[in-house]
Amino acid sequence: MNQNNIKWPSIFLLILAGVWLLASVEGVYYIMKMKNKNDSISISHQIKPLLYDSTKVIDQLKYYVNELATNDSMQHGSFGFCLVTADSGKIILEQNSDISLVPASALKMVTTGLALKIAGTGFSFRTTLQYSGTINPSTRTLNGNIYIRGSGDPTLGSVEYGTNTYSTILKRWFTSIHALGIDSINGAIIADDEIFDYDLVPGGWAWEDVEMSYGAPPSGLSFRDNLYDIQVRITKNTIQAKVEPYIPGLLTKNSIIYNPKIYNSYVFAAGPPFISERLLRGEIKYAGTYKAPMPDPAYFCAYSLYSYLKNKGINVSDSANTIRKTKIKNTYSNPERKTIATTYSPSLSEIVYRTNHLSQNMYAETLLKLIAVMKKTAGTTIAGVKEVNNYWKDRNIDLRGFHMVDGSGLSRANSVTAKQLTHFLVAFHNDSAIFSSFYRSLPIYGTYVNGAKPRTISALNIHAKGGYMSRVRSLTGYAYNKNGKLLAFTIIINNSEFKWLTLMERIDRILILISKLE
Repeated sequence: MNQNNIKWPSIFLLILAGVWLLASVEGVYYIMKMKNKNDSISISHQIKPLLYDSTKVIDQLKYYVNELATNDSMQHGSFGFCLVTADSGKIILEQNSDISLVPASALKMVTTGLALKIAGTGFSFRTTLQYSGTINPSTRTLNGNIYIRGSGDPTLGSVEYGTNTYSTILKRWFTSIHALGIDSINGAIIADDEIFDYDLVPGGWAWEDVEMSYGAPPSGLSFRDNLYDIQVRITKNTIQAKVEPYIPGLLTKNSIIYNPKIYNSYVFAAGPPFISERLLRGEIKYAGTYKAPMPDPAYFCAYSLYSYLKNKGINVSDSANTIRKTKIKNTYSNPERKTIATTYSPSLSEIVYRTNHLSQNMYAETLLKLIAVMKKTAGTTIAGVKEVNNYWKDRNIDLRGFHMVDGSGLSRANSVTAKQLTHFLVAFHNDSAIFSSFYRSLPIYGTYVNGAKPRTISALNIHAKGGYMSRVRSLTGYAYNKNGKLLAFTIIINNSEFKWLTLMERIDRILILISKLE
């Protein structure tokens, strides 16, 4: 063939096609190779592939932790990660572990663990039904008061406990009063919630949180989860809202808006503690029941008993009251009291389980105040925080960057490092008296309390407390490696631009690799 007859553009195209084919074959081979590796996991199209061919799980873990931390979606965010052995605290891998970040509900892990340590797993709250004065046996009249003395029990009258629902409790109290020979009370039903202070809103809580069901206040005398129901009906032209059960003196103004285009319905009950006025606001797309925090849980408890006794034919001359109100009106007296009956809460182990599984803020705040009471200090949030700090300082844990202002993590003023949370986990693991209860209380990652089908990752049996609020995602807990050794880990992410499902995928992949470590 004459060289002059060669068509160079055709040859160039042929060479280019060959290069493309070779690259395609190598790409397919690489993908198949990665797919067949025992230590590899599926990768979505949104995630960068491995930049190297490594059979070492620790190398893959390092890569994906770093990839998350340095991703474009983290350009204006913050990331902290720490992984250690649960027994010795030996660091396996860490990245930005000393950066102080907002933990959200992951902070509950600290509160619940210390409550178990300080109060004991078998601890039970006691609510005492008492009376003052004398009982006239001929007229079956109590000349005195009935007192309900609280000890902070967050479960009293809770809808979560079949044996201690508020109707069951009221029936039990009525039976005890009647059995004592009382058919009439020349006095009042008085709620005594003085074991805790009257600050029902922990520091740093946003008013929007205080107005929602998850912002129920921690009271020295809680009742019915410190929540009431708002029954909302949608008619052709109006939205009707009815409060149940009845709360004496509660005045509501309905400003709820119907909007069928919104994604989630929400109702706020705006108003501070101890004030009876509430502005009902928000947007709804469906009728239904919405829950709101009680203005004064202790008073509601006293009134509930007063109303129940009245319906059962026991007259109470002076209605319901609280110690707080009598002090405000300068009518407080402290007569000798005698015990009628005592109501015990479930064990602290069970309460902690529900606190972490349901991420129950009111329970967590109560436990923080309980820590202070058990240490013989004031039943306040500030005192509880002080005792938490003292506990870790006494164990030589560096608390620089640890700022705790509540027990639930609802406040954005909380901050903690990934290393600190992980070291706390190590301390709880090494405390044989509480670890079994504490470990059980941490939800299995990938399962949900609402009955949704567990995700596949739940099979890894990772016990961890998560935290979520806008611009915050956290997870702290325990995972077993491939050899059955227990590891402790913490992941905290603030202000990322990740979409929710994308971030979940990245966290899942890190956890899967942790379980494959040797």
